[in-house]
Amino acid sequence: MEAPNIDINKERQVVLTYKPKWYSKNTFWRTGRSCSDGEEINWMAKELSYYSGKLSVIKINDSGTIVETFQSRLFQRCYYHIGRFDKDTHTIKWTGSPFYFSSGSNPYVTLNNRGTVVVTVDKGIIRRDTLYRIGCVNESNGIISWRSNFTLFKRNCCNASSSLNDHGIVVLSVRTYEMSFSIFVGQLKGSIICFQSVIDPCSQYGACLFASVALNNSGNIVWVKAQQKQVFLITGRVLQPNDSETSGLKCKLRLNTLRILERQLQFPHVCVSHSGIVGLSYQAKLQRSIRLSSRSLSTIYSFTGTLVHPDILELVEDSSVNFFPDN
Repeated sequence: MEAPNIDINKERQVVLTYKPKWYSKNTFWRTGRSCSDGEEINWMAKELSYYSGKLSVIKINDSGTIVETFQSRLFQRCYYHIGRFDKDTHTIKWTGSPFYFSSGSNPYVTLNNRGTVVVTVDKGIIRRDTLYRIGCVNESNGIISWRSNFTLFKRNCCNASSSLNDHGIVVLSVRTYEMSFSIFVGQLKGSIICFQSVIDPCSQYGACLFASVALNNSGNIVWVKAQQKQVFLITGRVLQPNDSETSGLKCKLRLNTLRILERQLQFPHVCVSHSGIVGLSYQAKLQRSIRLSSRSLSTIYSFTGTLVHPDILELVEDSSVNFFPDN
């Protein structure tokens, strides 16, 4: 099974992509809606993609615009797909066919409410570099209007995960060849991103193979990484120049640990809506299913959490999760 990928918007609309088996040619799309308190997700439609691909990443903004990126199943070719969440049928209405946008591997996309997208890809075979490109969604034509060509972000790194909010702030997490992940914070300026801060949480919390980062309009950051028998959730807040504590874009982080003792987890992916609901998807290593849970930044519930301070998210551990069949 490939890494499941989830996203939630302010309207509590949920989209998810996953593959039930690693050798499956096609990806499943799943749609749903989270409860008002973020405690659970009511799954609705389930569709099989009509293309052959892998490493799918899907994003939805508050207006229901959807962008998906994926890699060719056999070649290092990356594609994107534009769609819309249909409120009546709770399905995804795609605009045309997927478009090829780059050679490379591990494509990743982030989308904000202005329709701006940032895509990242890895280039190279033995030693890879991460590049990014900025564009704007043209939903009527089903295309992305690119502002520029690809820009080199960092050499000798891979497996980027990024998030962009409506203020143009970008957080980007990448893995180095020492199995360490770093988080970069920057500001979108035209066709480039001016990165101003870097955090290396792995230097304190240990190496890992997979990580994911999310950011909302309030500046809250949620960063998740998987080790053998536990998932670390590092949460924090971007401090902007008008904050009294900083003269530039910086980030404060606080560690919260979510331990799932009965399962070994891998490929966690995290998202956070502008209303504060956090979604976490992951693969249970010893079980053929995908588990999903959602956690709230604003209210205390048995397995949600509460934002007790602008840069501290208290997570309440609970084994309650949502199941759905993997076939």
